[in-house]
Amino acid sequence: MEKLSDARIWIWGMLILNIIYFMFFCLQLVMVGNEPAGKVIGWQLLFTFVVWEVTRLAVRISRFMLPGLQRIHVRLLCLAAILLALAILLGSWHVWMERWLGFWQSQEINIFSYLHSIGITLFFCLLIAGVYEALYYLEQWKKSVKEAEEQEKRNLQS
Repeated sequence: MEKLSDARIWIWGMLILNIIYFMFFCLQLVMVGNEPAGKVIGWQLLFTFVVWEVTRLAVRISRFMLPGLQRIHVRLLCLAAILLALAILLGSWHVWMERWLGFWQSQEINIFSYLHSIGITLFFCLLIAGVYEALYYLEQWKKSVKEAEEQEKRNLQS
């Protein structure tokens, strides 16, 4: 399986993802729910790390199984199906962990809690995978243009 050299994407992506997640989904727990900020931020960092790494692994596996630009449509459809399954698992784990951490009481949890969490998780998974796939597409496109230019030069020389 191809190793991703994505340190810059990982750092900036995690920073942006955590800011977005905190501002729109966790700030309420601190401001209204009176939860300790350290507890909320610690849980948020763990959750976003797990979402990022699981999505990154799914991208690597899809590229290993369906490399290159020729099968990009099939790869993206397979990746979307994998990410949907992962979002269901991670979103359910998210609700369970937040209940376990005491952010929500058992009677407050219902099917909509799970759907909300799964939807947020799916959104973030697709966003992360979209960035990785867009960069991969550009890299592969540059490679194919360079190969075509080299082939054209060889044809002109012979």
